[in-house]
Amino acid sequence: MMYAVGMTTLVGPSSTAKVKIDQRSIRRAEWLEILGDRAIMDDGRALDHAWKYFHLHAQQRITVFNFYVVFSGLLITGIAKAFENFPMNSITTAALGLILAGLSFLFFKLDQRVSDLIKKAERVIATYEPVDAKLVSSTKDAAPNGHWTYGKVFRAMFSVMGALGCIVVLVSLYGLCLNGTGGSVETAERGFEDSTPP
Repeated sequence: MMYAVGMTTLVGPSSTAKVKIDQRSIRRAEWLEILGDRAIMDDGRALDHAWKYFHLHAQQRITVFNFYVVFSGLLITGIAKAFENFPMNSITTAALGLILAGLSFLFFKLDQRVSDLIKKAERVIATYEPVDAKLVSSTKDAAPNGHWTYGKVFRAMFSVMGALGCIVVLVSLYGLCLNGTGGSVETAERGFEDSTPP
């Protein structure tokens, strides 16, 4: 048997036909030759494999979300503490709001990735599950009776916290403007009245 790297030809022992294949096909052909019948999963093994894959990523998704809740809770506590001396702590609150918005976006993208991996497992499970024991639907975001899925709940949480972070940044920028005029709302209003022509 002859194998080569890149786009090339494969000559098998039982055939003299030449077939163009790429590197991935060569690796697959090598593994099929080594594993033989073990490379092909029966329905039961495929279903078991899909359930384990689903369980791993579903558990990972919940763990990641728990980390997000803890981190965002700490940030909100810091923002609330910094607002006690507003507008003097405007830079601190702006930084914390920016971190909250950025963290929300990063965790949203991470959850999106894990959600895609879970959906792959769900498609396999929906295909191989016995008809009389269907637990997983193959339809997208299927939730009975209009209930929200985990994905919808998580996306809503990321959106609310991200928007809150952006609002904190905007309010903090307003506080920085106040600091430039003396540091209080009353001073800013007085300054505006003084600059108004008679």
